[in-house]
Amino acid sequence: MNGIYNVNKPSGMTSNDVTVRIRKILRNACTVPEQASKPLRVGHMGTLDPLADGVLVVGVGTAARLFQIMSGESKTYRAGFAFGVETDTLDGEGRVTAYGREPSEGEILCAAERLKECRSQIPPRYSSLKINGEKAYDMARAGKDFELASRPVEIFHVDFLGKSDRLNRAEGDTRADEYLFDIACSGGTYIRSIARDLAYSMDTVGYMSSLTRLRCGGFMLENSVTLEQIAADPLAPLMPLSNALSKYPRFIIPPSDERWVLNGIKKQYDALPNGLFTVYAASGLVGMAENQDGFLSFILRF
Repeated sequence: MNGIYNVNKPSGMTSNDVTVRIRKILRNACTVPEQASKPLRVGHMGTLDPLADGVLVVGVGTAARLFQIMSGESKTYRAGFAFGVETDTLDGEGRVTAYGREPSEGEILCAAERLKECRSQIPPRYSSLKINGEKAYDMARAGKDFELASRPVEIFHVDFLGKSDRLNRAEGDTRADEYLFDIACSGGTYIRSIARDLAYSMDTVGYMSSLTRLRCGGFMLENSVTLEQIAADPLAPLMPLSNALSKYPRFIIPPSDERWVLNGIKKQYDALPNGLFTVYAASGLVGMAENQDGFLSFILRF
């Protein structure tokens, strides 16, 4: 069983919770005892915070090995930012650590325009990045002193959508207002860090109050499925690898070369695509490769 689910992750679940749930669904759906007892690999293609909802790409079987490729895909988010308050986790679940002023919508609009100039960011201290083998969020919870290095990011597009009415506050509620943004960015970009840095650029503080992933690579929210839909019919929404990777250029190994190429011998070709591409043999999709000075070099074998 190999393929990809475009899951609409609900808020309140970790990305790992989703993979565990899907693995259980597939186990229960298996009618052959011998197959049900075999290991089944299920993995997500880029963590989505528990607070967040939206697109979570999940690979089943050999497709789970696509993590190194899919996690680097560009993404689009609808993010809610609240200004005038900062938390230690930079989201709504953390402990308040600082207060500041609430900027005007005009200030926010101008600051958002400057976001496209961002070329690097410091990740949140509460993140899964590792320092000497230890996860940053474990170190932060333990009160350890550490620094995270700045990392390159790219912000392609920012739309400021204005103030949100999502909170439906009761009369007298004094929490900071939430403002919505649509942000398209490179893989590995932390939206919580954008909230922090956007606030700092206006001489105040802020945090990410909500987050929906609208797109991951070519996977869109409008085409996603819920866990309930997967449970009702596990195979129907499982996308074959060839469909999921259709946006990449395709190279077909000449039949006379299959024996050598599939056994690891590098061959040089005149017509190799540039960048990353899929590789097909007579048996179908066999992997993904890149062009290294005209030589076909596998980076992933299925």
